[in-house]
Amino acid sequence: MLEAAAAAVTAAQEALQAARRDLRTAVVASRQAGESIQHIARRTGLDPVVVRNILAVPPPPAAS
Repeated sequence: MLEAAAAAVTAAQEALQAARRDLRTAVVASRQAGESIQHIARRTGLDPVVVRNILAVPPPPAAS
């Protein structure tokens, strides 16, 4: 039971990281397409400060 719970947490963390990468990609694309931060925030349900923070984080290094 303990091992299964630990594996589930690891899988959930990996899924969360992937979702965050996808969100960042989508937010950056929307901003590059000319959408305002406020509009992106309304579309995503995020606070505008969170959107700005997402945009302020540099992209992760390319996988080799």
